Amino acid sequence: MVKNAVGASLRDPMIQRFLDNIEKVIRSHPAILSSTLQKQIGPDGNTIYLKGVITFVDLSVLELSIFATLLSYRIVSEKYRFQYMDKRNQVVFR
Repeated sequence: MVKNAVGASLRDPMIQRFLDNIEKVIRSHPAILSSTLQKQIGPDGNTIYLKGVITFVDLSVLELSIFATLLSYRIVSEKYRFQYMDKRNQVVFR
């Protein structure tokens, strides 16, 4: 079970599944060389903020930030940011 910064357990299983699915894809994808993913759970247990960097085997990099909330039994990504850069750190898309 994921814990937030102050140690409170993540309350909603849908948020947990959302996070587990993202981590599973990152762990198992053959094109991913390495990754870091920071997770912060809101005090209500129904929101999550993810921030991370994924490095691919071609040394390109994806920086990501996702703020997601549980609303009416579904996960909604209210705010997000992606920036993909090639191995020379040139922005491919933002």
